[in-house]
Amino acid sequence: RLVPHAEQVLAAEDRLHGSLRGGASRPSGTVRVTAPESLCTYRLPGIVRAVQAAEPGVRVWITPGGVRTGLEAVRRGTADLALVMESREPVTDLAQEHLGREPLVVLDNAEAPGPSATWADLARRDALLVEEGCSYSDDVVLRLAATDETAGRRSRFGSVEAIKRCVAVGLGWTVLPALTVGGEADAGDLAVLDGPDLPACDVRILSHPRRHRGPEVEAVLAEIRRAWNPV
Repeated sequence: RLVPHAEQVLAAEDRLHGSLRGGASRPSGTVRVTAPESLCTYRLPGIVRAVQAAEPGVRVWITPGGVRTGLEAVRRGTADLALVMESREPVTDLAQEHLGREPLVVLDNAEAPGPSATWADLARRDALLVEEGCSYSDDVVLRLAATDETAGRRSRFGSVEAIKRCVAVGLGWTVLPALTVGGEADAGDLAVLDGPDLPACDVRILSHPRRHRGPEVEAVLAEIRRAWNPV
């Protein structure tokens, strides 16, 4: 019963702080963003650089986290924005905006048995996947189980970089966003398989519908939108 009233108080406080900064010629302040590790590593650095160039008074704090972490942070007010990259739309009362899509690829060791593979081929081998709760990794597990093949081991990791290192030394295969693998594939450390079709992940930005969004948040939002939809 108290939460809606508390949210109104917090929103009023945000508007008050915004009005105090209203006389400033440019946006200023700190914007807190949570995002999956892959976006923190491969997308957000360029976005932060663009924000700093356009609005030097705006600081961006980045915290890695999955969907549940991001939803909770925005709901509690410890983050202003949460980026999520999922094959399914999150079920939440937070405001959502679709930004774009990130394709997925099947990755193997550079000395992989062949350039292509079916789900049945992959099911017989060890898989290195992102921790439970990652929708595309959970979907891969379901697809492997549906083959009725004798299963290899299914190991879960909290780090995309750790997965890539393990795949590179031949401990198994994985499915990751294509944006995470350019350098290793070019260097010959990892091989992108012509594997089974994988649906791309939808990228969404989440914010609290009842919290005031100041000009500093709008400045960060503008650069996030531009990253997936360049003019």
